[in-house]
Amino acid sequence: MQVKEVDIGLAADIGTLSRLPKLGISMSWIKHAALTAQPFGAEEALRVGLVSEVLPTKDEAVKRAVEIAQLVASKSPVAVQGTKAILDYSVDHGVADGE
Repeated sequence: MQVKEVDIGLAADIGTLSRLPKLGISMSWIKHAALTAQPFGAEEALRVGLVSEVLPTKDEAVKRAVEIAQLVASKSPVAVQGTKAILDYSVDHGVADGE
């Protein structure tokens, strides 16, 4: 993976630079990735928290994604939608705003 835009003379303007700081990842790591355009692999993405899991093959990753999707789908749709909405809202708002 890579934030490649600086290599071609652009700032990442399709949301990458706006979204990465909101992921709770070290700003030092984000700036390094964005300013150097150095590629990074799955293990580093896992280490910094960009991904939650790394699997050895595409087939295993697809199987795991389906398992997670089925697990989420087995929950109350109202609870899942409400939880997602609150989590998304909380990224840009303080605790008092969510009460």
